[in-house]
Amino acid sequence: MTLIVVTLLLLRLALIRDGVHLLEWIASGLALLGLLLVAWTAQRRIGAMSQATPTMVGRTLTVVALSVVGYAVLGILLVLA
Repeated sequence: MTLIVVTLLLLRLALIRDGVHLLEWIASGLALLGLLLVAWTAQRRIGAMSQATPTMVGRTLTVVALSVVGYAVLGILLVLA
């Protein structure tokens, strides 16, 4: 849920300014891709947990953690731009 709110705020911040810059379009696209990546990872994890013998976590935690770090960097870049 938090990533959805962050994505919407990043999009709003990037698109409401006077004159949209290329960096803001790139950051908006990366925010949307990050949201899709986290949703895809969560769906894979739900499928793995629904099995009789759940599989190990694997790289799921790493992907989500890197996505959160990426969101933080995008937010900083958009605020400073």
